[in-house]
Amino acid sequence: MKNKTPIFIAIVLVIAAAFFYINSNTPAQSIGNDTTGELPSNITLEKAVEMQAENSEIKLVDVRTPEEYNNGHMKDSILLPLGNLTSEYSTVLPDKDAIIILYCRSGNRAGQAQALLSNQGYTAVINAGGINTYSGELIQ
Repeated sequence: MKNKTPIFIAIVLVIAAAFFYINSNTPAQSIGNDTTGELPSNITLEKAVEMQAENSEIKLVDVRTPEEYNNGHMKDSILLPLGNLTSEYSTVLPDKDAIIILYCRSGNRAGQAQALLSNQGYTAVINAGGINTYSGELIQ
């Protein structure tokens, strides 16, 4: 019987290398926890603004109504009302691996949108809560 140990070791090394390559190229690495690299599921809008300033590829999505949006919204945000999310998400947010930060008035609708997008295969969805707690500048 031939010694199969070198083949086994080679297979283990290839699998380990593939695992580390995949994990080192996820969006979470660029914004996640410094020690674990995990993507946070919830942040503040202040943190969202900071992250978007550092990475213009981040999508900041307002899931409130058009009326609420027109009364004041975050700079560079995309309006995608929760009521339209199921019919429009794939058009408005085609990249399922993009970092998407959601907000609404209080955080409730953003949480619902987060669950819906995650269930549709989006990999980097964050709830930034409600605009009612944000003390920064809003666009009218």
